[in-house]
Amino acid sequence: MKQRSQLSTGLFFGVSAYLIWGSFPLIITASAFANPLETVVWRVVFGFMFAALLVTITKTWKPIVELAKSPKKLGWIAVAALFIFINWETYVIAVVTGNTIESSLGYFINPLITILFAVVLLKEKLRPMQWVALGIGLVAVIVLTVDYGRPPWIALILALSFATYSLAKNKVGKSIPALQSFTLESAIVMPLGAYSVGFCGIDGPDHDPQRRL
Repeated sequence: MKQRSQLSTGLFFGVSAYLIWGSFPLIITASAFANPLETVVWRVVFGFMFAALLVTITKTWKPIVELAKSPKKLGWIAVAALFIFINWETYVIAVVTGNTIESSLGYFINPLITILFAVVLLKEKLRPMQWVALGIGLVAVIVLTVDYGRPPWIALILALSFATYSLAKNKVGKSIPALQSFTLESAIVMPLGAYSVGFCGIDGPDHDPQRRL
């Protein structure tokens, strides 16, 4: 009964997560008047503020402080922060410029690259049926790419950046919970965000994303 309850809970959270993620293009399109870089920067800023508030309320800064004392793990967190920032920015640009379908292809390709990283870099083993599933997914990606009619560069950037992010988080391990990890990742890219906000402020609000990109 307990296992069934856990499966139901996992299914609920999984479906909820994808419904929320699937609604992002609607939100991004509604805010297309803003520079895509600025959109991501404010996501970083407010994401950090909200996460830091939660960490403060729950009094769980200790994992962040302890991880910050480990240069190796902190380095992997920095890699994760950089690549998730690239992923976010690419996704927003893709939606704003009318390439939402290609961005979806990127997240379809991503599991294949993640598995490739796991097998090649982390030396994990796949069972025969898992290899079959991987092959079916690869064929599906090839068919979709050929049907798309051109190299899906946006999709590949999204897939590679998120797979690299996942690899970096794997290197960090379970030494830091998800909330604290997100807080630290956001803090690391805050300087880049601050520079970007200044750039966008100088650039001004009047712009055409299609023309600029």
